[in-house]
Amino acid sequence: MQERPFDLLNKSIGQSILVRMKNGVSIRGKLVSFDMHMNMVMEEAEELDSNGNAKAKLGTILLRGGNIFFLAPKLGAVLHIFASGSKGLLSSFKLLS
Repeated sequence: MQERPFDLLNKSIGQSILVRMKNGVSIRGKLVSFDMHMNMVMEEAEELDSNGNAKAKLGTILLRGGNIFFLAPKLGAVLHIFASGSKGLLSSFKLLS
């Protein structure tokens, strides 16, 4: 059976995820909770620069689901995918340790 989006999010609770916002901001942090609108609470959140390095520590934040462009969960060793431009072209990959 194919995994549904909420199944993947449920597996990601307590894990580090990458969220790319519609305005181009990338945020990495630990997923605490989410609702049916994909509003989500993250802890230990930090804004990332274009190279995937921490730019600013944000702490505990609430993200509005309607402003999320995409998210990439960290399940084991995965790649961070950074999109460029409004078309979401893949521009670089950064291996998580």
